[in-house]
Amino acid sequence: MSHLTPKPNVLNVYGAGTPNFVKVQILLEEKNIPHVYHKVDFSKNEQFDPEFLKFSPNNKIPAIVDNTVEPNGISVFESAAILMYLSEKHQFTDLYADFKTDPALHAKHLEYLFFQMSGVGPMTGQLGWFLRQPDPKNTQAIERYSEEVKRLYRVLDKTLSTNTWVAGEQYSIADISLLGWALYFLKGYYVDHITREQFPNVYRWLDLAAKRPAIIKVLETIQPKQK
Repeated sequence: MSHLTPKPNVLNVYGAGTPNFVKVQILLEEKNIPHVYHKVDFSKNEQFDPEFLKFSPNNKIPAIVDNTVEPNGISVFESAAILMYLSEKHQFTDLYADFKTDPALHAKHLEYLFFQMSGVGPMTGQLGWFLRQPDPKNTQAIERYSEEVKRLYRVLDKTLSTNTWVAGEQYSIADISLLGWALYFLKGYYVDHITREQFPNVYRWLDLAAKRPAIIKVLETIQPKQK
């Protein structure tokens, strides 16, 4: 039996040390959700293991298999889908507003959740990929993605100039989703592109988030950027 085979009667969580998995880590820590962690080892190409592909057909992390629900369990891939699923299942309305009771805040949570999924995550990921390539680097690609990442963070910085948290005065899955990538700034990644001087409200938000016990724990799992 593969170590990736979901265990019965528990929430199975699949991941590795990536920004997209960090989002799920944060929610698990914030709400102390019981789970069993399965590391997907990219160096062994475990993301292509047939057992893993049964519930993560796009061969990406994070993914979950929730075997605490009957009759056959529920599998979910994509980080935003996982945040929404767990928040709705456990009725974490403090993190993800219920449409029936607060439709405006519910919509705001969705806006920034998908702002991250459609823009911030993919563009930052592309910038990181080109930055990691050996010399000679593709300077045209780096400039293109750097400018787009800066544009996206200018949107966020403006939002945070009037809001304590992304969607207003309350911490939510909108913050969690964006923190998955932004926490890496506190470990030295992308700081030549997203600076404290240019994005003061983003860093004010980051520093505030970094005081939360759950975020402190998650930050300990992110390796500092090597100089």
